[in-house]
Amino acid sequence: MKLKYLLSLLGLSFLLAVPDASALSSYQSRVPNGTVSSCDTCHNLVSGPPNLNPFGSAFRDAGLRWTPALAVLDSDGDGFSNGRELGDPAGSWTAGTPNPTGTITNPGDPASHPATATAPAITTQPVSQTVTAGANVTFTVAATGTAPLTYQWQKDTVNITGATSASLMLTGVIAGDAGSYRAVVSNAAGTATSDAATLTVNPAPAAPSITMQPTSQAVMAGADVTFTVAATGTAPLTYQWQKNTVNITGATSASLMLTSVTAGDAGSYRAVVSNTAGTATSDAATLTVNPAPVAPAITTQPASQTVMVGANVTLSVVATGTAPLSYQWQKDTVNIPAATNDTLVLNSVLVLDAGSYRVIVTNIVGSATSDEATITVNTAPVAPEITTQPASQDVPAGGNATFTVVATGTAPLAYQWQKDTANITGATSATLTLTGVTAGDAGSYRVVVTNSVGSATSEAAILTVNTGPVAPVITTQPTSQTVLVGADVSFKVVATGTAPLSYQWQKDTVNIAGATGDTLALTGVVSGDAGSYRVVVSNAAGSATSDAATLTVNTQQENVPPAVQIIQPREGRKYFSGREIRLLALASDSDGTVTEVEFFDGETSLGVAKSLGRRHEGEDGENHPAATSDDDSSERTQSSLNGVSALYSIKWDNASVGDHTITAKATDNLGASTVSAPVKITVTSKKPRGSDHRESDTEVTESRLEEISR
Repeated sequence: MKLKYLLSLLGLSFLLAVPDASALSSYQSRVPNGTVSSCDTCHNLVSGPPNLNPFGSAFRDAGLRWTPALAVLDSDGDGFSNGRELGDPAGSWTAGTPNPTGTITNPGDPASHPATATAPAITTQPVSQTVTAGANVTFTVAATGTAPLTYQWQKDTVNITGATSASLMLTGVIAGDAGSYRAVVSNAAGTATSDAATLTVNPAPAAPSITMQPTSQAVMAGADVTFTVAATGTAPLTYQWQKNTVNITGATSASLMLTSVTAGDAGSYRAVVSNTAGTATSDAATLTVNPAPVAPAITTQPASQTVMVGANVTLSVVATGTAPLSYQWQKDTVNIPAATNDTLVLNSVLVLDAGSYRVIVTNIVGSATSDEATITVNTAPVAPEITTQPASQDVPAGGNATFTVVATGTAPLAYQWQKDTANITGATSATLTLTGVTAGDAGSYRVVVTNSVGSATSEAAILTVNTGPVAPVITTQPTSQTVLVGADVSFKVVATGTAPLSYQWQKDTVNIAGATGDTLALTGVVSGDAGSYRVVVSNAAGSATSDAATLTVNTQQENVPPAVQIIQPREGRKYFSGREIRLLALASDSDGTVTEVEFFDGETSLGVAKSLGRRHEGEDGENHPAATSDDDSSERTQSSLNGVSALYSIKWDNASVGDHTITAKATDNLGASTVSAPVKITVTSKKPRGSDHRESDTEVTESRLEEISR
């Protein structure tokens, strides 16, 4: 065992030498550190010097040889190797006074020999760690070996001051603490170095911060739009786009793309960016969706006028289309300088101002040219002349009566209605309407028309008021229709007579159960619905039976209903009571003919319109009237060709004061019908004082209608 222990010490360096062997006589209890040769004089010679001490003799007698490994064992730092440091390999020397430390054991007592020291060995290595900045970190090492064990922790192979425990604790780590950590464990027998444990310090998570905000945009309908946001913060970042603060499904990227936007896409858009540390909400970006640009369209044409020399003339046009609209008025097709508004004012006109005026309306899409308005300048005023006299009427008590006069003469014309030659207060229009007449309203009515030159008095019209019940009279008969299987059909009758009126529809002279209104509606007709339909109208005074209307149900291919649009009056138009109102509509049928256009005030029929001829699109882009046949059916056939529309007109001369909703119903040769979009107008009792309101002078004039009809 002793030999094995000594051999394990081989490889150590022999550090110090004594001056000569004679010095050993004063150190008989210690073996000096020195060279192998100087120590061999006592330890390795077969026969040592006469003063060989007992330890050296024992060392020699054991057959051991002195080596550099033994020469450097000096744990107590006294410059010599003693028995304890050598492990007392032979055990033949006894302690005594010369031993200054008293640590050399009795070489002859094996029980007193110190145990052999064991070098440290690492049993538990420190573990690498990855943490977030600000965390606490502990590295731990476990080692075996002869105590006492000492510890020294190192970072990147450099000793850490004060880090001399089995555990190393780092508190509130920062990025600079990242690196390689190990422990060096030591004792009297040697050292052991642990594996290196790597400390990775990740930065603390940062909440998102918006660095680029989405920007508001204004685009045309149909365009593609992209909103983008940029943000910083600890990854991963998540995105959620919102419209008007409501999450948009699937919109979870840094960019939001909207394709072919519509008006419904307009609104406020923002992005919410999130990570584990928090959220950030971007500014709201507003998306404005403008409608696709529309070329100008003239909705109200300038009206022709006849005036006296020195009068003021105003021509106006109303146009729709994408703003801004620009205007250029022309006289006889030549631009008028500075005439660039929707209204042209000519002050104190002269004869040379007479001519043809029009306006060109332009925007970014295109242009539209108005109809020509003719300005006629007369040099002498003309007195009024009655051209249409008011007509006598016989109406039941509670009914309405309307008297109308038409007069010519130099404008302006003033009207004053009289009853039994006495002026009627407020009755100063060309039309006089009496509502809910009583017996006291019966009498003689006339009108005095006046201008700056003179006056004209109309003939007297007699109003007779009947106080007894009046039997029904059919004023509008139901019309025959030809339709396809599955179409909807409506028969309507208009009757007068003392209220209440009752209605009973019949098919082939047999009463139809529940068909007791002025209109009979059949939906989704079948072949069995074909037949003859009529209605019996009754009241307390009697009854009236309408003409029979034949319903023909065809099984041919599907019929395309006609198209119809009211072009006069305009929406929101105001008229004065007693004035005639001209109703105009355009109608066409793509696969047949338009057989009838009927105007309605709400549910009340105003009558079936007259066709003024067909219109087609000329090469110059203007609408032109086309000649019509004297034969009515031929005219309708020509006027309803595919792609050709016809103009239909009716006069309404008894409109009551109040609001009215006007519609036009077009019916084709197979019975299919279409109702136009409604147009709302107002009829007032009289023209307000100081009003600059213009009535039918801005509408299509009689002369224009005559031109179209020709």
